[in-house]
Amino acid sequence: MVSLASPRVVAGSLGFAGGVMLYVVFTEIFSRKAFESFLEAGSSRAGAYRLATACFFGGILMTALLDACVHAIMHWAARHQHHRVAAHAASQAALVAAAAPQQQPAAAGEVALSMVDSSSRGRQLAARDASMAGCSGGGSEKDLESGEGSGDSRDSSSNSRKPIMVTRGQGSGRSARWVNAGVGEAACDIAPGTVASAEVVAVLQDDPHTRDMLRMGIFTGLAIALHNIPEGLATFVGALNNTKVGASIAAAIAIHNVPEGICVGMPIYYATGSKWKGFLWGSLTGMAEPVGGLLGYVVLHEQDPLSFGIVFGIVAGMMVYVSVKELLPSAFRFDPKDSVVSTSVLVGMGVMAVSLVLFTLLNGNVGRQTWEWDPEAGTPEERARVEELRAQFTKNRLTQKSSADELLRMQCEGRRRLGPFTVPADGASGSSAPRADTVAVALRNGMSFYEGLQADDGHWPGDYGGPMFLMPGMVIALHTTEHLEKVLSPQHRAEMVRYLHNHQNADGGYGLHIEGTSTMFGTALSYVTLRLLGVGPDAAGMAEAREWMHSRGGAHHITSWGKFWLAVLGVYSWDGLNPMPPEMWLLPYSGWTGIGWAHPGRFWCHCRMVYLPMSYAYGRRATAPPSPLTEALRQELYPLPYGQINWNKARNACAKEDLYYPHPLIQDVLWWTLYQAEPLLLGSRLRNRALKECMKHIHYEDENTRYVDIGPVNKVLNMLCCWLEDPDSEAFKRHLPRLFDYLWVAEDGMKMQGYNGSQLWDTAFAVQAIAATGRLAKEFSSCLRNAHDYIEKSQVVEEAQQPLSEYYRHISKGAWPFSSRDHGWPISDCSSEGLKAALTLAQMDSKLVGPPIPTARLEDCVNVILSYQNSDGGWATYENKRSFEILETINPSETFGEIVVDYNHVECSTACITALTAFRRRHPEHRSAEISTSLKRGLKYLKSIQRKDGSWYGNWGVCFTYATWFGCEALAAMDEGVANSVCARSAAAFLLGKQRADGGWGESYLSCQDKVYSQLPGDKSHAVNTAWALLALLAAGYHEVDRKPLDAAARCLIRLQEAGGDWPQQHISGVFNRNCMITYANYRNIFPIWALGEYRSKVLGQK
Repeated sequence: MVSLASPRVVAGSLGFAGGVMLYVVFTEIFSRKAFESFLEAGSSRAGAYRLATACFFGGILMTALLDACVHAIMHWAARHQHHRVAAHAASQAALVAAAAPQQQPAAAGEVALSMVDSSSRGRQLAARDASMAGCSGGGSEKDLESGEGSGDSRDSSSNSRKPIMVTRGQGSGRSARWVNAGVGEAACDIAPGTVASAEVVAVLQDDPHTRDMLRMGIFTGLAIALHNIPEGLATFVGALNNTKVGASIAAAIAIHNVPEGICVGMPIYYATGSKWKGFLWGSLTGMAEPVGGLLGYVVLHEQDPLSFGIVFGIVAGMMVYVSVKELLPSAFRFDPKDSVVSTSVLVGMGVMAVSLVLFTLLNGNVGRQTWEWDPEAGTPEERARVEELRAQFTKNRLTQKSSADELLRMQCEGRRRLGPFTVPADGASGSSAPRADTVAVALRNGMSFYEGLQADDGHWPGDYGGPMFLMPGMVIALHTTEHLEKVLSPQHRAEMVRYLHNHQNADGGYGLHIEGTSTMFGTALSYVTLRLLGVGPDAAGMAEAREWMHSRGGAHHITSWGKFWLAVLGVYSWDGLNPMPPEMWLLPYSGWTGIGWAHPGRFWCHCRMVYLPMSYAYGRRATAPPSPLTEALRQELYPLPYGQINWNKARNACAKEDLYYPHPLIQDVLWWTLYQAEPLLLGSRLRNRALKECMKHIHYEDENTRYVDIGPVNKVLNMLCCWLEDPDSEAFKRHLPRLFDYLWVAEDGMKMQGYNGSQLWDTAFAVQAIAATGRLAKEFSSCLRNAHDYIEKSQVVEEAQQPLSEYYRHISKGAWPFSSRDHGWPISDCSSEGLKAALTLAQMDSKLVGPPIPTARLEDCVNVILSYQNSDGGWATYENKRSFEILETINPSETFGEIVVDYNHVECSTACITALTAFRRRHPEHRSAEISTSLKRGLKYLKSIQRKDGSWYGNWGVCFTYATWFGCEALAAMDEGVANSVCARSAAAFLLGKQRADGGWGESYLSCQDKVYSQLPGDKSHAVNTAWALLALLAAGYHEVDRKPLDAAARCLIRLQEAGGDWPQQHISGVFNRNCMITYANYRNIFPIWALGEYRSKVLGQK
């Protein structure tokens, strides 16, 4: 049975498809890809525009010529068919005339036909076949184009519409079927719901005239197949430009192909009586489109920008021709009064525009956190309080260096739904165990306060600052691109100045991070940033900073990253840098080559994503335009005249305060060799090829992270490179608004964060913490529902752009990122914590917390987690370990440790183990053997890295306390505790040996850099360290041996809690790369709640 949609639906679909294609051409393919490809190939802007325009009209001409060929073929076939049918009809007419006297009426129950004579019928069918062949692009037959046989003809001649009515049987069983056999009417003009009965088909097959329809259908199919090749090319190029665009073009062409398929299939169906043959031939015509795609692949396989420009321009013209000459005319043929076509075209454009916007923002900005200046915000009293908080921080800045995120807390006042609750003063006094009611009230107080900080989209925003070298890079890049004042308002710049003044050390210098001792890296970059932000050389603190630098030899003793930024600014010579040759991206990747093991694609992703744009800028010697300010800085930064600095010697000069990772001899030999070769590479064809390769990877990173990028350093570096490539490029413009994703404001000023936030990480922990409070969590079900929504929307549900291997990317589908879906980089421990949070919520009442995430998506996450495991059983961060640890000998940073290879970590390994065990409990049937093997290998690895004193070293938190909590959680997940495990007993003994007199723990960040446990000064414990230790002892089951140490820890946490339910911001608690600390503002709420919730359940027996 053949049934077609209504003409209005078909017309609207074709108009919609035309709108999609036209919008894509003029906003993406022609204006961006063709034009930018010619620019990349070396053309000037005017030349690129001329070339793109020439290729555009060339594409139109090529398609018009192809269309003319197709119509010529179809016209010849139609004429040949017409002559054959006319000759046969004449002979049949003579036979009919001779037999007329002997004709008998049909017997009852036999088929009777009411129709015109055979010759008329032959003319109708032949004309109809001809119109079928041209139904999608205007008639191909000359007389049809002139209107002689068009659907507008209403005369009663033999060309008029003639129905064939078939009756079957008699009486009430009689049925009628109508087949439009009007001359000149296209097959796609059959009325909706029309059915060709078997009787009609049989009659048509018995007539010799109709057998030629088979040949007509085949000719039509061949012509349309030829016509489909440029459409396949258009789809390939669109997908190459943007997968979303490619999908839209494919959908548009699919709509357009429906009537084309009918044109081929219907005559074959009527000629053969076989629906499958009609369907098969109609489908085969579409197979020409992959041929067009293959043609595009062959032409563009070498990634040559000139070829890209030519093909993009030609395809743009082809797409416009197809839209204007085929899609829209076909649409108006179905809707001559234009009741839907024009509107559909505009709707198609609008939908395409929205889809492209959504492609840049995958989940509607969920998780994005930015600050805006509003001069009218708040009451006079609130504004006065803000100033009071700022003044208080400045007063205590040398003793309390971490901000308390007070501005966020002020902004959230009034959002609290419950509380505050008064915690009984005697419930946690003395040395006795805390009372159950006291713990419950403290938990309700803490959770109700923390619920008030939750954002509307379900995540918890918070300060993720700390490093002092991040904001200077952004300011230098904006100054270099001449966008500093365009992007940063006076208020932004004022708050940045406040931040830098607040974090200047007493000796006049600045640290690597806010709590660190002074370094040349921190001091020189902070000084330069203040000057670029408008602070004069004689302002408060500036002379002291200069003195600090000069007394240590001057700014040329800064680390390599600092040298790079000063060179970009133009206040340091590029000759004073150790080489960062972009040619390293052209090395073979394969390990069998030997050198492939040192390919940057094997580096830890943060390392390669920083050195990728650095090598591009180095290869181009990118330098800001000279100005009076840069000339002044050349005098201020150095204790000797700028012209007298020995730049070759300065390459390896590094202040002792900065030298955390000294260069080994082999590295110095390597840099000297490359330094000698650099004059030969600079400006060479090899260098130009390498620069193009770098930009290919930079654009890939930008597009796959919606211009957020993996971190703040490569974010501003990529932005700078896009500007260097083309100051007016769309890529550079898209970078600018995403800078604000990294900026955070607190009472200490505006800082640049170490990521675009820690949204998913904090939210996943918060869910587990609140759920650990048992029945108390039901009071906060709306909070959990919102968090559940954020976790669901933040999961990565599709892979990055293919091919992943070409861009050295790991699989992503099913993972969770650290921050937001727009960021999208998958991480092993974030995926694991996201999975555990999803599983925790799935066990709760869906009426309270929302429906669970589908199991298939959780299985995708398990797949990612399993794929992360390395051969030794451990898990690293973003990817597998791709090379050998000996590569660390070429770590050129001086400041950071263990950055070249993606190392295994106890935190990542534990998160993966605990996630897999949690998943296995709920879904024991899924990959059970594989998961069991993975868990055994993982536990073996964790035991192998436990230190002799029972601790584990923390890579992402401070430090031994944090890592030992993770280690104990992994042991517990595998049913090991103090009762049956030497490892668990050893870990518990280590922690108990560090417990302080007030029952808590307090570990300094110095543990991270020195790799030896260091106590915080003073006698007051740290709430976060205490919570980690308590969670570790509970996981190990130590409360079953001796609960007193745990009672003391719980008392400590309750006493540290503030009256409103918050906990105080104390010393910094996060770390990365051994030596740089970072703030996790939400930890002070999450982990005390979690620890007290577990204590209440396991020790006090309260569910």
